[in-house]
Amino acid sequence: MKITIASTFMILGAWLVLTPTISEHLYRQRVQALILHPAENHTTPMYSQFNARMEHHYQLGYWSAGTAVIGTAFLVCRDRRPQKHGST
Repeated sequence: MKITIASTFMILGAWLVLTPTISEHLYRQRVQALILHPAENHTTPMYSQFNARMEHHYQLGYWSAGTAVIGTAFLVCRDRRPQKHGST
């Protein structure tokens, strides 16, 4: 059960860490599409949503939360068996 929970935390943490990178990639893709095909995109709602870049404090929040979740996964997965004392 601990491995399942730790795996879920690892996947969630990785997703949180990668979210700013994915967001930046999609933003640049939209800018490139707008530059290469300005006449086709003139009537689309891209102009109204053009300023949708993720701000730096949101990026820092996602990275911090993702790192904390991954750290929690390592803590959950850590072995906590009691040690034997003085048995001969």
